[in-house]
Amino acid sequence: MSQHDRLHQRAAKKRFTTMDRHVLVCVDDDCDEEGTLIKHLKKAINNAGLRVSVSTTKVKCFGICKSGPIMVVYPEGTWYANVTTKVADRIVAEHLRDGRPVADHAFLRNPLCAGTTMAASA
Repeated sequence: MSQHDRLHQRAAKKRFTTMDRHVLVCVDDDCDEEGTLIKHLKKAINNAGLRVSVSTTKVKCFGICKSGPIMVVYPEGTWYANVTTKVADRIVAEHLRDGRPVADHAFLRNPLCAGTTMAASA
């Protein structure tokens, strides 16, 4: 099995091949060092029936805040600050499930452009 095949299998296992949205969550020392928010978020996503279409990834630091935890939802490119478990529940219900960003916690919107993705196989 080639390295590309192994990577494709891992990507499929992480649901990267079926996701509609990708959520990046800061887990740096100032944000979610113990992983409480990311664990809560994953559980909320699963409980909302979005496990197949929403993938989460921990990032060490976005390098922009003193207002963490920071979370960004792609492809919309909606950036959230001061995300608590309560705010995460709203993001799951309103943004990830219903498609409406949570405006009172969003501080930036920079959507990804259509047509800029790589083909599934090179």
